[in-house]
Amino acid sequence: MSTDYLVVGCGLSGAVMARFMAEERNKKVLIVDKRDHVAGNCYDYIDENGIRMNKYGAHLSHTNSERVWQYVNRFSSWTRWEHKVLGVIDGHYIPLPPNITTINMLCGQHLTNTQEADDWLSRNQLKHEHIDNGYQMATSRVGETLYKKIFKHYTFKQWGGTQRNWMHQC
Repeated sequence: MSTDYLVVGCGLSGAVMARFMAEERNKKVLIVDKRDHVAGNCYDYIDENGIRMNKYGAHLSHTNSERVWQYVNRFSSWTRWEHKVLGVIDGHYIPLPPNITTINMLCGQHLTNTQEADDWLSRNQLKHEHIDNGYQMATSRVGETLYKKIFKHYTFKQWGGTQRNWMHQC
């Protein structure tokens, strides 16, 4: 068999390129992959009970592009997923990463819009001449109060150290 293109690896990128070359450019494409399926880590299948399973774990796709959304819907139906992350802080479920609601809940504020949140942050952010570590980076963005409530203990739990020395450990 004669081919115009060889695509090695048939994950998302390889599959999209192979499809494009075959359908849009009318080229003969041979795809090879070390796995026995296409789609790479995004591969899913229907198990013996009729349940869709993600062989390599769940994957989320994010886009604001109507063109991209129309493209992917040509090949499969998609299930809408709204990802929300909550952390338990001071005994309350708090949205993360920090947003207006986070500031209001943790800092006793009543902010109602982005401008008010930006003003609050600019008053609370610590100004560092040079950013030398994770502590300085975090406090330069969210201030000392949110740093202590959100990042300080999380960083210790995740990495076994404080953000003051985290950048130096990397």
